[in-house]
Amino acid sequence: MELKYGLEGCELSEITKIGGTVKLRFFDPGKQRKIFMSFEGVIFETPSVFLPNRVSRMEYSSILGFKAMSQLQHMNRNPHSYKQLLLVLGPHHAEYKNEIICAFQDYQMRAQTI
Repeated sequence: MELKYGLEGCELSEITKIGGTVKLRFFDPGKQRKIFMSFEGVIFETPSVFLPNRVSRMEYSSILGFKAMSQLQHMNRNPHSYKQLLLVLGPHHAEYKNEIICAFQDYQMRAQTI
């Protein structure tokens, strides 16, 4: 599975959560553009996440991890209709994880050249 725009190498600069809507804003330095992603769903951040930070690896999958599946079941939502996006941020540190996990049924993405 692939997202509309690749996010590896992009800088995640903002996360906004309003109700069940999550919005992420990225900057792609190679193509000099802003990428905006929004979805209805859940998002989890490890405590060590700081912004802005570069996406070093991303995984988009139809298989949910335990945390996302448990939260969706707790919310009385069918986790089998959701997809998961894992964003690993910044330089990798063995002492701690620097990750964001998003779970959603559908998403919107758009790019804006600057």
